Amino acid sequence: MRIRFCNGDFIELEDTAKLEKLDEYAKLLVQWNGLSLIAKSTESDVYGWHILDALSILPIIEEILEFEPCNIVDFGAGGGVLGVSLARMGVENITLVERCTSKVSFLQDVLKFPSVDFDCRKVSQQLRDVSHINSVEQSDNKLELTSAESSNSFSKKKPIILIARGVSTITNILNAANVDIKYAILLKAYDIEAEIKEAKRYWSFDYKLYKRRAKAYGRVIFMFDIEPKNFAKKA
Repeated sequence: MRIRFCNGDFIELEDTAKLEKLDEYAKLLVQWNGLSLIAKSTESDVYGWHILDALSILPIIEEILEFEPCNIVDFGAGGGVLGVSLARMGVENITLVERCTSKVSFLQDVLKFPSVDFDCRKVSQQLRDVSHINSVEQSDNKLELTSAESSNSFSKKKPIILIARGVSTITNILNAANVDIKYAILLKAYDIEAEIKEAKRYWSFDYKLYKRRAKAYGRVIFMFDIEPKNFAKKA
């Protein structure tokens, strides 16, 4: 399977174990799509519309992780397309954050599958309401589902990479996260310039833009050196 990355490079994925885990997850997305995990019109090509789109950001994440270890937060995870797909490729320390209870149930059920559980055993899959993202405990060694009432917090030892796909505006995402985010990788539509302009009113950051690959339309924005301005807008 060819994976085309947002930077224009590509690889031919021939790892049978990874392909099998991605295939299993793709089937689960269709099987459970009564929960509106993905658009009905994309069920016939889950890879083209979703999984390959998610995996296109892999080089950005790998480049960051080569420089420093980070916690990764999949914000508004939905059916887990970003977080679960990246985990199938071996990315660790991912936290899924989702407030829709039916989608949380799906993600909990996914974790019951032995192959998924084994592949993610070093990935913290804690599902939380987005307004409580600042009180999610990061665990490097086990799967854990944390209730919204937990008062635990992210480890201060690692910076955060926030990833999101099809979730609100840049400004709303940064404001709602309510944690110190060092990097953000957001998969957005083509009108991203207007969102950047608005976000710059309340946040200071540098960024790079990439074209989304596979069948998805739009751009990928990689944001870094993110700092709130003193009058940062409330979400």
